[in-house]
Amino acid sequence: MIWVITVATLITGLKEPKSQAFFCGLCEICVIILWTNYIMANSRLTKKITSQMSKREITKYERLMKEADKLFDHMDKVQRAATQYGRKIDKPGAEPTAAQKKKEQKMINAGFRAMYFAHKKDDELCKFKKDIKKKYP
Repeated sequence: MIWVITVATLITGLKEPKSQAFFCGLCEICVIILWTNYIMANSRLTKKITSQMSKREITKYERLMKEADKLFDHMDKVQRAATQYGRKIDKPGAEPTAAQKKKEQKMINAGFRAMYFAHKKDDELCKFKKDIKKKYP
């Protein structure tokens, strides 16, 4: 079993820290991924920097923050559904059918796809913030 534990804290003032266990029945390895880089990188820009930014930059920054937040919420929802379904069909004494295994694998793949897109958007946000911090030291 692969257990991927993602800890994603969105520091937007509205969100609580999130933790999610993602179950994948492929092998007997326990993998723990802590998204400390995400937590550190997703802190908001300082007021000093935002006061110097142009209207276009502020709009882009707010849009990227909103999209990253939305994608991480979606990732959390999809991974939670995959975990719950995997636990549901893994009852002792009952072997899952081929259709159930196929559905579980499809849900697992959807979880990884959601994680890919969420982190891709987060990388874009981090790059934007890094560029802004260079521009306005």
